[in-house]
Amino acid sequence: MPRCFAPALLALFPPLLLAQHSAPDRIAQGRELFEHNCTACHGENAKGGRGSDLTGALQHGSSENEIVENITHGIAGTEMPGFPLSPGDARSIAAYLRSLRSNGNDLPVTGNPSRGESAFFGSAGCARCHMFAGRGGRLGPDLTSERDARSVRELLALIAQPHKQLARGFETVELALADGSHLRGVVKNEDTYSMQMMDDHERLRLLLKRGIAHIDRPKASLMPVFKGDASQLNDLVAFLKMPPRMAPSAIWTPSPDFNVTFNRLRNSDEEPQNWLSYWGSLRGTHYSGLADVTPANVKSLSASWTYQFGGSGVEVTPLVVDGVMFVTGPLDNVAALDARTGRAIWHYSRRIPGDV
Repeated sequence: MPRCFAPALLALFPPLLLAQHSAPDRIAQGRELFEHNCTACHGENAKGGRGSDLTGALQHGSSENEIVENITHGIAGTEMPGFPLSPGDARSIAAYLRSLRSNGNDLPVTGNPSRGESAFFGSAGCARCHMFAGRGGRLGPDLTSERDARSVRELLALIAQPHKQLARGFETVELALADGSHLRGVVKNEDTYSMQMMDDHERLRLLLKRGIAHIDRPKASLMPVFKGDASQLNDLVAFLKMPPRMAPSAIWTPSPDFNVTFNRLRNSDEEPQNWLSYWGSLRGTHYSGLADVTPANVKSLSASWTYQFGGSGVEVTPLVVDGVMFVTGPLDNVAALDARTGRAIWHYSRRIPGDV
């Protein structure tokens, strides 16, 4: 069972099954199942071996439903296979893994969720970087599912000491560019030749490393140290663990980057470097106004990079917007790629029920 766990959307069994076992019984059963199925890769104490450490933050999802989905279906693009376990057995393993993170002895929720909500979107400034239920910023992780992913003890520690653990995909970076300018933000992806980062104004930057003079990676989060008192801290945790029912936002404000307006679609001929729709433009001609490729030099075209989706039979017209290529794959998945290098900025897989 190598590597880690990935996002999922499905609850796989009736809640009544949980009533058959108390929490300690489920954890004990989960430990036995883990030792039988998982220790060859993840070690007897789940701290990793050939596979990843499962006692800390899980890269591909930490909620019970996510862990169950990954155990039973595997994780596309990794060495993690699906295991033929019943949903109940998979949930027992999930309960065991989650008990390792809280040592089976979590703290009670003592704060006020309503006051915590007001602080999250107001005085505490959390929503500047974090999203919750579709509201907030993108510089930090989406916290909508933290009630299932983290214990009270973990949330208290992460808010009080944000620099101790940086979430994958949100590591802080400070860049000095060759042109003399400076950028600060979080790394979204990186390889030997390129870096994709989001700056502190939430603008996605696609950078080639030959244009970067210096890279500094401070071991510090962009999130400031919490300056409230213990009561305010407990209120924030209460909001994350027991959020009140939130009214949907009446107005959706699209992000200024990569939300293509109808006016851009209508005048797509004016930006031939992009490919904004299946046909290229609303005239439906599949014609590009770019002049670099001609009948005389077309024979010299060659592959520059590849991106592996998995599966087979990928036949799709990519969309290209301001240097980012959006491509759908054959396994109900989609990726956003740096069009110059093929490096994935993000990818997403939608798990589909087996009877569809």
